[in-house]
Formats: sequence, C-alpha cells, structure tokens
Amino acid sequence: MPPGREALIDLLASIYRAVDWRAQGGSSVQDRWSGMLMVASRAETVGELVNNLCKRLGVGSVWGDTMPAQIAACEPYEADLLDWVDRETVPVAMRAYSRARERRS
Repeated sequence: MPPGREALIDLLASIYRAVDWRAQGGSSVQDRWSGMLMVASRAETVGELVNNLCKRLGVGSVWGDTMPAQIAACEPYEADLLDWVDRETVPVAMRAYSRARERRS
C-alpha cells in the first residue's frame, strides 16, 4: 500500500469508533459513513478532513491520544491521500470500517 494510507485508515477507524451510530438514524451505517466521508473528502488538508468528518458525525472528541500522531503520519502524503479518498471514497470507507470492527474485538 502506498505511503500514508495505513495511517489514514487507522485515523478514520478511530473516528468511526467514536461515532454514536444509534444517534445517526436514517440510512445504513456504512452508507452514512461513506456519505459523510465523501463530503469531508473535499478538504484541503488531513486536519480539515478530520474536522469536517467529526463535525458532520457529531464527534466532539476521539478517545485516546493517538490522533495527533496519526495526523502527523498522514501530513507528508496529504495531497495523495486526499486525492485517494476523493477518488475511491467507498473502498476507503470500507477499509476504515473493517479496521474499526477489527479493533473492537
């Protein structure tokens, strides 16, 4: 996998785990997650992507102290990562969803 992608998947999985999905309502969790990621993917920086995604999903904070390190690991590859998320939103969303589910067990 190209540089930075694993770090971005870990970062997105952290956000996914912080969402109160019962409060989201509406469509399926995967559809909502992909849709919110698609909207957030228009960001110019990884930090902006995180901010937009968290705001749209009602996440005020993400548990743990790994997020700054995850964002820092993504920053050198920011343009490529944001382009990847924009072009392949559903596959990226599903990878993050799978990673989040793996870490719950």
